Order: sequence, then C-alpha cells, then structure tokens
Amino acid sequence: MPRRAISETGRRRLADAARRLGDLLPGDWSVTGTATTADTGELTVQAPDGTATSVYVIAADRFEPRDLDRWRIPGDGPSVVAASWVSPRTRELLRDLGAGFIDATGNVELRLATPILYLRTDGADRDPNPPPRKGPSLRGARAWALLRTL
Repeated sequence: MPRRAISETGRRRLADAARRLGDLLPGDWSVTGTATTADTGELTVQAPDGTATSVYVIAADRFEPRDLDRWRIPGDGPSVVAASWVSPRTRELLRDLGAGFIDATGNVELRLATPILYLRTDGADRDPNPPPRKGPSLRGARAWALLRTL
C-alpha cells in the first residue's frame, strides 16, 4: 500500500508545535520537527549538554476524546498531541495515557526523562473557535404545530 504524501498542513502543524515548544524552553535548548506521515511526526528536543530525545507527535486540527480510539499513542516513548485546542477532558485522558499535549491557546504539558524536562502551561479552557452548530430545524412536532397554526 503506498504511503500517503505529507501535506503542507501537516508540516505546518508540526512546525507550529516545534515553535511553541521552543518558545517555552531556554535559549540554549533546541527543538526540531520532522513530519513522518500526513498527520504524525517527530520532535527532537536537545538540551545544552547534547542529550536529545525524540517525541512522537500527532498533529491534528481538532483532537477530542473520541479521537483517542482512532489514533494509536505509543507507550514505548514520549508522545504529544498538537492541535489548535485540546479540551480539559482530552487533556485528562492524555495524562492518564502518559502522553502530552500542545495547543495554540497555550495548553502545554510535556514530560521527558532524558533530558529531564517537565513543562506545563495553562491556556484556554474553552474552545476559542468552536465548530458551527446547526440552526433551528423546521422538522418535528413543534414545527408541524406551528405550520398548522399558521
């Protein structure tokens, strides 16, 4: 089966995650990102003493609790979810799995054993760009009652 091409959107999400993480670290630390598939990649975090570790990244526009079943989060190394916003419930579930998260609103949690690193910042608890909700429907018993009245 042919491998899916790495999309520009996937590369941009991974670069944004690397930039956000790099902004939180001291200046002598470095973070680089490499896309491996359309929606996954790898961040390499390097300490000033030269020790480095690779972090598996799932880069998605939206990541909700139901997405945990769809994405396989490996348990053999550090991993993070990078999204535009990660809900409080999703953050809790990711912590239970031992995974971290990075979102555009400032919610960040990352734990590394080598080099030793623990980052946690709190951002928005509510989605700044919620998906549009459907408007009222002209179906159902109330709509028919209104139509009969008119």
